[in-house]
Amino acid sequence: MISHKNLTRADIGDVAAYYGDAADDYYAKEGESQVWQGRGAEALGLVGEVDNGRFRELLAGVVSGATTVLADDAAARDGAQLAGSVDKHGVTQLLAVPSLAAALADAHPDRLRSLTRWIVSGEELRAGHLAQLAQACPQADVVNSYGSSEVTGDVLTGVQSGNGITLGTAVPGAGVHLLDRT
Repeated sequence: MISHKNLTRADIGDVAAYYGDAADDYYAKEGESQVWQGRGAEALGLVGEVDNGRFRELLAGVVSGATTVLADDAAARDGAQLAGSVDKHGVTQLLAVPSLAAALADAHPDRLRSLTRWIVSGEELRAGHLAQLAQACPQADVVNSYGSSEVTGDVLTGVQSGNGITLGTAVPGAGVHLLDRT
C-alpha cells in the first residue's frame, strides 16, 4: 500500500525502486508481486505487470499534488476519445510521443485548449511536430524529455523555444556524459 505520506518523504526513484524490487513485499511470497492489484487498479484499468518507468511517471504526478487522468485502452487508441478526455477533465499537461501529440494537435486543436504543457518523449521531436503543437496550443510549453531505451526514464529535459530542437539539461539526480567516436 502506498500513501501520499510515504511519497512526500522520499525520492520518487527510491520509492519506485523499493516497490519494484519486491524485497519485503508480502505478495511476492504468493508470486503476485509486480502486478496491479485491488479495486483501485481495476477501476483505473491497470492490469498485468507494473512497468517501473510508467510507475515512476504516475508517482511524479501524485507527489506534486496533481490530479492524474489515465486514459483507458480504448481512449489511448482513439485520438478523438483521448482529446475528448483532455477537454472533459481540463487536463493541463499531456505526456505523449511527439508523433501522437502532433496528430492530436492537428486533428483536435479545439479540444486541447486547456493544455499549458506538452511533454514529449519516446521518439525524436521534429520541427514539424513542434510547429503543430505551437499552432494548436500557443500558450503551452513544449518540453522535450529525452532518454535512452537502456534507462528507466528520461535523463535530459528542456522547454523548446522555437530556435531549433534542443535536448535540454540533465534532470535532477542525473549525470550526462557526451562521448564522441574520436
